Amino acid sequence: MIREIKKSGNSMALILSKDMRDHLGLVNNEIEVIFEKGCLVLRAPHHESKVDSAVRETLAKYDQAFRNLAK
Repeated sequence: MIREIKKSGNSMALILSKDMRDHLGLVNNEIEVIFEKGCLVLRAPHHESKVDSAVRETLAKYDQAFRNLAK
């Protein structure tokens, strides 16, 4: 799909159609933008759950203890 980029002040804007927003599952005006190997990837933002956040923090805090237990 080819889309036109519009001038918006000193920036350029990509207009997402309703079909595109629906496909991405966007419910508000936020979108995650990722630069990857010369590409621009757009996707619905991933909102980390409290469980995911707690697991990540626990793993970071007790990393060495878990490594010692794994020996």
